[in-house]
Amino acid sequence: MMIRSIDIGNFGAFKDFSWRAQVRDHGENTQYFKKLNIIYGRNYSGKTTLSRILRSYETGTLPPKYKNISFDMTIEQNTYTHKDLSNHSLDIRVYNKDFVTENLQFLSGSNEGEIRPFAILGSENIEIKEKIEKEQTTLGSIENKSGLRYEALHKKKKYDEELKREEQLSNNLKSTHTRFANDIIKSNRDYGDAKYNINKLYKDIEIIQTQSITKLDSYTVNQYQKSLLDTPLPDILFHSATPLSLENLYETSKSLLEKRVIPTKPIQELLDNPELQAWVKTGINLHKNKKSECGFCRSKLSENLFDELSLHFDKNTEEFEKNALKKIKDIEEKIHQVNNQNLPDIDSFYENHKEEYKTINKKINEESKQITENLCALKSILSDRINNPNTIPADSPKKIDETGYRKATEELKELISKNKAKTQSLAKDNEIIRNKLRLNHVLEYMEQISLLDKEAEIKSQVAICESARREWKATINKINNIEENIRKFEHAIKDENKGAEKINALLNHYFGHKFIELRAEKNEDAKFRFSVFRNNIPAFNLSEGECSLIAFCYFIAKLEDTETAGKNLTIYIDDPISSLDSNHIFYIFSLIEKIITAPVKNENQPNTYKYQQLFISTHNLEFLKYLKQISIPKIKINGKDKLDYGTFIIERSNENSKINIMPIYLKEHITEFNYLFHQIFKCKDEPTNNSDCSHFYSFGNNLRKFLEIYLYFKYPSHKMKDTRLQLFFEDDPAVKTIAERITNELSHLDGGFERGMNPIDIPEITKLSNYILEKIRTSDKEQYNALLDSIGVKNITNLPVPPQPGTKGGQAFVDVGAAKADAETV
Repeated sequence: MMIRSIDIGNFGAFKDFSWRAQVRDHGENTQYFKKLNIIYGRNYSGKTTLSRILRSYETGTLPPKYKNISFDMTIEQNTYTHKDLSNHSLDIRVYNKDFVTENLQFLSGSNEGEIRPFAILGSENIEIKEKIEKEQTTLGSIENKSGLRYEALHKKKKYDEELKREEQLSNNLKSTHTRFANDIIKSNRDYGDAKYNINKLYKDIEIIQTQSITKLDSYTVNQYQKSLLDTPLPDILFHSATPLSLENLYETSKSLLEKRVIPTKPIQELLDNPELQAWVKTGINLHKNKKSECGFCRSKLSENLFDELSLHFDKNTEEFEKNALKKIKDIEEKIHQVNNQNLPDIDSFYENHKEEYKTINKKINEESKQITENLCALKSILSDRINNPNTIPADSPKKIDETGYRKATEELKELISKNKAKTQSLAKDNEIIRNKLRLNHVLEYMEQISLLDKEAEIKSQVAICESARREWKATINKINNIEENIRKFEHAIKDENKGAEKINALLNHYFGHKFIELRAEKNEDAKFRFSVFRNNIPAFNLSEGECSLIAFCYFIAKLEDTETAGKNLTIYIDDPISSLDSNHIFYIFSLIEKIITAPVKNENQPNTYKYQQLFISTHNLEFLKYLKQISIPKIKINGKDKLDYGTFIIERSNENSKINIMPIYLKEHITEFNYLFHQIFKCKDEPTNNSDCSHFYSFGNNLRKFLEIYLYFKYPSHKMKDTRLQLFFEDDPAVKTIAERITNELSHLDGGFERGMNPIDIPEITKLSNYILEKIRTSDKEQYNALLDSIGVKNITNLPVPPQPGTKGGQAFVDVGAAKADAETV
């Protein structure tokens, strides 16, 4: 797995940088990162920004104080954005300013902070290391499909499958419960609970199962449903009409009927004919005012007729009649009472009382009817006796029994009391009914879905799932125990002193620093820290060069720490030679070559390398020169060895950086001389509107350094130091003056504030560039052609002819030089 390319939408000096669109060779083919990558860029060009992108993927966090960051990194065929910093599988280690700041705060110059310690494996702990390897073999790996980790993966998979089945069964039943609770029970107004939910359903199921609730029959359900229709009813006003002393009335009436009535002087004819007697008695009352004449036949009545009749209808008869009429009146009152009781309307009763009331009402009516018939019979006998007071009836009247009637009315009173009590407890009773109906419905639902079977199935699956979980956990516990043993073993062989010794060995072996060393010391919390010593005394105020050496040796040594050793690393090294002299620059290169890039020789096998992918960036041309001697990895393509090596350059133009293929003169040659020549050569043509003008701004520096190198080798004598320019320009004072002015003014702004505030004179630079190139061509054609070849340019012969003193061209230089001289004088 290797990084192929990086696209940067917005980060540091990069804006809208597209790798495929910009990193192309002369054949316009996109070039990608290789196994080994050398990157050159001048200071502030964007090298550190590039290193920070890789370090973001190392740490999993974006660097602070940047706004609207946007970049992508392509690893093989997969692209990871700035939001996917932790999703890749590379082991990245980056050396840059941020690494130094994070790990070596003591070297910041403030003498504050610390140098983070790290531990490496002690060489004397081979036996413990073998134990660790044995434990690691027992653990195995998922990738290799071996050991406890692979076993745990399968057991976890089985547990997940059983858990998924358990959850599916539980969720299916839960969904069924939820639909029933919400769609059936909750929406049924008979049950009166608008907040009914699955939790209440669980409680109802528990009540049914623990209290052994049985199913209601359809009639009871129907009655309960009717009861729920009841609304509070008014109290029933009912006064019992039960006849009082009917037995006494009967007995006194019977005694009266059995009493003999004997007239003072009876008239036998009337005695023998009760109807006639009754007719006569009625006629007496009709003839009280007509005693002389019969009202029926108009015959004359005898004078003593009424006297005779009065002896027959005497006081005894009159008294009997009076008593009999009184009894009849009493009987009629009782009949009225019995038949006018004002029984309650059936709708005055609640639904569950109506049937009972119908039964009681029927009984009362039947008893009332029987009593009325008996009273009417007694009344009739008394009426007949009045008409025939002298004759005792042959049969006794039927006895009147009011027991059944009295019992029925008492039952009615009790029912009315129950009805009244229901009014007082109606809400509570309805709640009880609703609970019974709801529980009955839930019970029907439980039977319908075979709840016991489903619960038994879930319970069985829970047991299976728990068994699988225990097996998985048992394996995990074994893994944890082994990992704990490994940690103990590693702790036993971790040695922070070894880390410090490794750094010291690098400092001593590669750089000869025998007097500066790092020591691992314990602080008050028994934690290690690295401290810097010089000649056995704590060292402070280290030079920049010392800080650079210690920091880079720290990084190289840390590649062997316990967190890194053995991993296939992607390494990025950003400018490790800051503030170092030439000797130390070479030693840095030697350290990289020896520790990182030198191939590992394998007998009868291809060479291998200690890194998966390596990036080295620098601004230093001397260091770049050494990097051209670095060991380059090879790969087999179509059976042939091919260098797996990429060279790139980062350039900044108009505040925007970009990455390109490294030019041939930088890639193939090993001196700054070629680079400076190419920069001057690029100034021979004036730029177009969209051209890069950065080489014009650096022209003064580049020209000064180039002429110093070129003229030194042309005139190496120290006696010629002050005359080299004059000799080169062949006593042309105008050209010498303009060259001196451009090299001095454009390479040094101190004392020339106005120059720094004014735009550069590009036509003047172009004219001088062409003059210098032509001068070299005419004076040293072979070297000129070699320089052109070194920068990948074919021989050019159409450069302007150098102006000669006194010519028009020469005068032009004099005029320009004179104008600038005047300006300087002012």
